[in-house]
Amino acid sequence: MAIFSHHVDIEKRSAGQSAVAAAAYRTGQEIRDERTGILHDYTRKIGVVYSEIMLPYNAPSKFMDRSILWNTVEKTEPRKDAQIARKIDVALPREFDGQEQIEVMRKYVGDDFVSLGMCADYSIHDNGDGNPHAHIMVTMRDVSESGLGNKNRDWNSKALLEKWRENWAKVCNEKFQEKGLDERIDHRTLEEQGINREPTIHMGVAATHMEKRGIKTERGEINREIMARNEILTHEPTPEATAEYIHELKEGYIIVDTEISAITDKIRAIEHEMRAEQVKAENINQCSTEIQSTRARMKELRGQSRKSRLPEQRKAIEAQIFQLLRKDTQGAGYFEREYLFVPEEAPTAIRKIESKVHELEQSLNTLRDRLPPFLVDREVFEREYRNQRLFADVDRDRERIFTRLEELEKEMKNRLSPKENLARLASVINLENAKNQHEHEKARERDYVHSR
Repeated sequence: MAIFSHHVDIEKRSAGQSAVAAAAYRTGQEIRDERTGILHDYTRKIGVVYSEIMLPYNAPSKFMDRSILWNTVEKTEPRKDAQIARKIDVALPREFDGQEQIEVMRKYVGDDFVSLGMCADYSIHDNGDGNPHAHIMVTMRDVSESGLGNKNRDWNSKALLEKWRENWAKVCNEKFQEKGLDERIDHRTLEEQGINREPTIHMGVAATHMEKRGIKTERGEINREIMARNEILTHEPTPEATAEYIHELKEGYIIVDTEISAITDKIRAIEHEMRAEQVKAENINQCSTEIQSTRARMKELRGQSRKSRLPEQRKAIEAQIFQLLRKDTQGAGYFEREYLFVPEEAPTAIRKIESKVHELEQSLNTLRDRLPPFLVDREVFEREYRNQRLFADVDRDRERIFTRLEELEKEMKNRLSPKENLARLASVINLENAKNQHEHEKARERDYVHSR
């Protein structure tokens, strides 16, 4: 059964939010925030099956580069309490395949946002758990060929928000009709539809995160009371978790678990490298000590030979020196072949290795400090994961989700029509042109500064 889910919110700097960070998370990419210098890396995020930037006809082509677009947005907002971007989250009907999801998103984003003059960046997420959805980010300022202009207050009206909700239902229902399906979604409230069920309230990121950790929140309590009342009204048990919450729970657990595995692997690799370097330093020290001891003994014997007046004694000493010399030659040759430097350079080499071990130890401590919060999060996620009756088993779900993601990626590659491939190729070309133009402008600026 298709559900209607359409939520609009604002990215606010006062809440510690960043348009660059949001774009990186939603697209599963690595983008540096030029305003703060922070690198937002979400390349480990799973479930991002398609992302696309759509621009008005008069927008600069360089905005096809996601980093340039959202860094420009951040730079254009100087205030500490700035509203940076508008975000819209929608649930995608499971009845649509990947190509159809892209089609409805392009139509909806193009008709309702880009046509008004907004730059739009949307991503389709599907973890293979039956809850496909899309995230849309749009700019809040007028745009022209020269860049972003003034804030457009007309886009803040409640009437426009209601139109966006209605049009989302309309676009999906048109696709249902095109496919010959009886399914429909409705943007109206339950009361307007004549349904005797009380709607739950939106939890929000902070409350949802606290509830995941087992901390009861006011909004969570309100929703539990509403669900209890609905159960009495309908005589049917109300699910404890919405589709969005289930998706967030699964995705959160798998991301945290993947991050723990990655950190653990790095820790093992660094520990192995540290052990190898320490063994190398010990061997260098031992070999160089033996060579120094041999040479010191030869020096001592040569002194004895010079002082000795008996030919037989000098001859015996010279024989010992000859044996030690052979040992020194063999030892020094082995040392140079093994370590690629002469024994006299051993102290310097050992200091370099000790410095490297110290750096590795610092990296190791940093990773070990990062690990405990992830372990706590995983425990919370896993406990909630198992509490939900809709979840059978963590490991089985993980395997199924990853398998489904691989299938989706293959399907997406094979599903694109020649027209879609041309569109994607055009986007790539535009992006490359935008990058070249950007580099050319930077080079001109540098030349201008040097000429002055």
